[in-house]
Amino acid sequence: MNACFRILVLALPIVLLSSAGKAEQFLSGRLIVAGEHMMDPRFQEAVILILEHDREGALGVVLNQVIGTGPLGKLLAGFGIKPEDVDEAALSQDIELRQGGPVDPNRVIAVHSSDYHDDSSQDVGGGVAWTRDPTVLEAAAAGNGPDNLLIFIAYAGWGSGQLENEIERGDWLDANAGAATVFQVPTEDLYDTVKGNAGLSL
Repeated sequence: MNACFRILVLALPIVLLSSAGKAEQFLSGRLIVAGEHMMDPRFQEAVILILEHDREGALGVVLNQVIGTGPLGKLLAGFGIKPEDVDEAALSQDIELRQGGPVDPNRVIAVHSSDYHDDSSQDVGGGVAWTRDPTVLEAAAAGNGPDNLLIFIAYAGWGSGQLENEIERGDWLDANAGAATVFQVPTEDLYDTVKGNAGLSL
């Protein structure tokens, strides 16, 4: 397995009951968008897909920070991935590389449509999944990958209770996710689109 693809296993269900009987709302599979009070310049106007969220913390990727665009074959070479089976048409297709966040720049995460699954794929709902193994890139190189594929370097992470506190003070607003938003809305339009539909407070 490529060392770049170290990633945590997807978390527990979205809603759990605490010992006191109070419902805890978790945001796995949802979007958060930077609010007007966001002071961290790394996240101003950021839209983040939450991949996992539980009592221990949260992990997500910033959807609207593009590093660059280039052929899939060149991206694979940069990651040191040499697939055994290749489709030249697939290798020549352009794909965006995005900055998933400030944490662990050696980690690569693939977010993709849920038509593709392997042993490391995790569904987050709404036709969206993510994969922590390079097999998704190898499948794409062979022309057998998902219909939609996004590749991220690094991620955004929060410790226990940190994301909830940031939402409470207005740093983030919560919004519905789904394949149409994650894969079809142009990155330059994501902030305005998601913010217009956001608003849940924890």
